[in-house]
Amino acid sequence: MPYRFPLAALGLALLLGCAPGLPVQPDEPADLPLQPGQVRAYFTDLPSTLLDAVRAGCTGPQAQVTRPGALGAGCESLPPPELAAALILDLGGTVEDLPRLVTNLRAVEASGRGGYVVTAENLIRVPQRDGGPAQLVRPDSPQLKGSMRALLEAAGGEVMENTEKG
Repeated sequence: MPYRFPLAALGLALLLGCAPGLPVQPDEPADLPLQPGQVRAYFTDLPSTLLDAVRAGCTGPQAQVTRPGALGAGCESLPPPELAAALILDLGGTVEDLPRLVTNLRAVEASGRGGYVVTAENLIRVPQRDGGPAQLVRPDSPQLKGSMRALLEAAGGEVMENTEKG
Protein backbone atom coordinates (compact mmCIF):
# COMPACT_ATOMS: atom_id res chain seq x y z
CA MET A 1 0.00 0.00 0.00
CA PRO A 2 1.73 3.22 -1.08
CA TYR A 3 1.87 6.12 1.33
CA ARG A 4 1.89 9.77 0.24
CA PHE A 5 3.37 12.51 2.33
CA PRO A 6 2.32 16.13 2.00
CA LEU A 7 4.93 18.62 0.89
CA ALA A 8 4.43 20.50 4.16
CA ALA A 9 5.69 17.43 6.02
CA LEU A 10 8.75 17.39 3.77
CA GLY A 11 9.39 21.07 4.49
CA LEU A 12 9.16 20.46 8.21
CA ALA A 13 11.23 17.32 7.97
CA LEU A 14 13.95 19.13 6.06
CA LEU A 15 14.09 21.84 8.69
CA LEU A 16 15.44 19.31 11.17
CA GLY A 17 18.05 19.30 13.86
CA CYS A 18 21.40 18.03 14.98
CA ALA A 19 23.28 18.71 18.21
CA PRO A 20 26.91 18.20 19.21
CA GLY A 21 27.67 14.96 20.98
CA LEU A 22 25.22 12.79 19.06
CA PRO A 23 26.42 9.47 17.67
CA VAL A 24 27.71 9.93 14.13
CA GLN A 25 26.73 7.48 11.41
CA PRO A 26 29.61 6.64 9.06
CA ASP A 27 30.05 8.73 5.92
CA GLU A 28 29.36 7.08 2.59
CA PRO A 29 31.36 7.88 -0.54
CA ALA A 30 29.67 10.50 -2.70
CA ASP A 31 30.03 8.40 -5.85
CA LEU A 32 27.80 5.53 -4.71
CA PRO A 33 24.69 5.03 -6.85
CA LEU A 34 21.64 6.75 -5.45
CA GLN A 35 19.10 4.68 -3.55
CA PRO A 36 15.41 5.18 -4.37
CA GLY A 37 14.20 8.31 -2.61
CA GLN A 38 17.59 10.06 -2.61
CA VAL A 39 18.68 13.25 -4.35
CA ARG A 40 22.30 14.41 -4.52
CA ALA A 41 23.80 17.87 -5.15
CA TYR A 42 27.27 19.39 -5.42
CA PHE A 43 28.12 22.53 -3.41
CA THR A 44 31.31 24.57 -3.80
CA ASP A 45 31.18 25.32 -0.05
CA LEU A 46 29.66 23.39 2.82
CA PRO A 47 25.95 24.41 2.86
CA SER A 48 26.03 25.41 6.54
CA THR A 49 22.79 27.39 6.36
CA LEU A 50 20.92 24.38 4.99
CA LEU A 51 22.41 22.04 7.58
CA ASP A 52 21.72 24.57 10.36
CA ALA A 53 18.08 24.77 9.22
CA VAL A 54 17.87 21.00 9.49
CA ARG A 55 19.35 21.17 12.98
CA ALA A 56 16.96 23.92 14.06
CA GLY A 57 13.74 22.41 12.82
CA CYS A 58 13.65 18.94 14.32
CA THR A 59 10.55 19.68 16.38
CA GLY A 60 7.90 17.07 15.57
CA PRO A 61 6.35 14.59 17.99
CA GLN A 62 9.19 12.99 19.94
CA ALA A 63 11.60 14.32 17.32
CA GLN A 64 15.18 13.21 17.70
CA VAL A 65 18.15 14.90 16.09
CA THR A 66 20.64 12.61 14.32
CA ARG A 67 24.07 12.96 12.74
CA PRO A 68 24.23 11.05 9.45
CA GLY A 69 27.96 11.41 8.91
CA ALA A 70 30.45 13.84 10.37
CA LEU A 71 29.03 16.83 8.46
CA GLY A 72 25.41 15.77 8.06
CA ALA A 73 22.17 16.61 9.79
CA GLY A 74 19.04 14.56 10.24
CA CYS A 75 15.84 14.07 12.16
CA GLU A 76 13.67 11.16 13.18
CA SER A 77 10.09 11.76 14.32
CA LEU A 78 6.91 9.82 14.87
CA PRO A 79 4.39 9.61 12.03
CA PRO A 80 0.72 10.46 12.64
CA PRO A 81 -0.97 7.71 14.72
CA GLU A 82 -3.05 6.40 11.80
CA LEU A 83 0.02 5.99 9.61
CA ALA A 84 2.01 4.42 12.46
CA ALA A 85 -0.76 1.87 13.00
CA ALA A 86 -0.95 1.03 9.30
CA LEU A 87 2.84 0.62 9.08
CA ILE A 88 2.94 -1.63 12.14
CA LEU A 89 0.13 -3.83 10.79
CA ASP A 90 1.32 -3.92 7.16
CA LEU A 91 5.03 -4.41 7.85
CA GLY A 92 5.08 -6.60 10.95
CA GLY A 93 6.15 -3.79 13.26
CA THR A 94 5.88 -3.49 17.00
CA VAL A 95 4.17 -1.05 19.34
CA GLU A 96 7.14 -1.20 21.72
CA ASP A 97 9.35 0.56 19.16
CA LEU A 98 7.23 2.77 16.92
CA PRO A 99 7.96 3.59 13.27
CA ARG A 100 9.99 6.74 12.63
CA LEU A 101 9.95 9.23 9.76
CA VAL A 102 13.59 9.83 8.84
CA THR A 103 15.12 12.70 6.89
CA ASN A 104 18.88 12.88 6.40
CA LEU A 105 21.22 15.28 4.68
CA ARG A 106 24.63 13.61 4.37
CA ALA A 107 27.48 15.93 3.43
CA VAL A 108 30.89 14.62 2.35
CA GLU A 109 33.87 16.29 0.76
CA ALA A 110 33.85 15.87 -3.01
CA SER A 111 36.92 13.95 -4.07
CA GLY A 112 38.93 15.41 -6.90
CA ARG A 113 37.02 18.63 -7.43
CA GLY A 114 36.83 20.25 -4.01
CA GLY A 115 33.55 21.31 -2.50
CA TYR A 116 30.96 19.04 -0.95
CA VAL A 117 28.37 16.53 -2.07
CA VAL A 118 25.10 16.45 -0.13
CA THR A 119 22.74 13.50 -0.38
CA ALA A 120 19.18 14.10 0.82
CA GLU A 121 17.05 11.10 1.70
CA ASN A 122 13.67 10.43 3.21
CA LEU A 123 12.51 7.08 4.50
CA ILE A 124 10.40 5.39 7.13
CA ARG A 125 12.08 3.07 9.63
CA VAL A 126 9.75 0.37 10.95
CA PRO A 127 11.31 -1.79 13.71
CA GLN A 128 10.24 -5.41 13.40
CA ARG A 129 8.70 -7.72 15.99
CA ASP A 130 11.68 -10.05 15.60
CA GLY A 131 14.09 -7.25 16.54
CA GLY A 132 15.44 -6.42 13.10
CA PRO A 133 14.81 -2.96 11.64
CA ALA A 134 13.04 -2.62 8.32
CA GLN A 135 13.59 0.53 6.34
CA LEU A 136 10.88 1.44 3.91
CA VAL A 137 12.29 4.03 1.55
CA ARG A 138 9.85 6.59 0.19
CA PRO A 139 10.23 5.42 -3.37
CA ASP A 140 10.29 7.66 -6.38
CA SER A 141 7.61 10.16 -5.47
CA PRO A 142 7.98 12.82 -8.18
CA GLN A 143 6.62 15.50 -5.81
CA LEU A 144 8.98 14.57 -2.98
CA LYS A 145 12.02 14.30 -5.23
CA GLY A 146 11.10 17.57 -6.94
CA SER A 147 10.84 19.30 -3.58
CA MET A 148 14.20 17.90 -2.44
CA ARG A 149 15.84 18.96 -5.72
CA ALA A 150 14.36 22.47 -5.40
CA LEU A 151 15.56 22.74 -1.81
CA LEU A 152 19.12 21.70 -2.69
CA GLU A 153 19.18 24.10 -5.66
CA ALA A 154 17.78 26.97 -3.56
CA ALA A 155 20.59 26.37 -1.08
CA GLY A 156 23.13 26.83 -3.90
CA GLY A 157 23.61 23.21 -4.93
CA GLU A 158 23.96 21.76 -8.41
CA VAL A 159 21.80 18.63 -8.54
CA MET A 160 23.83 15.65 -9.70
CA GLU A 161 22.26 13.08 -11.97
CA ASN A 162 23.18 9.57 -10.93
CA THR A 163 21.63 6.17 -11.52
CA GLU A 164 19.66 4.67 -8.67
CA LYS A 165 20.00 1.25 -7.16
CA GLY A 166 16.70 -0.44 -7.32
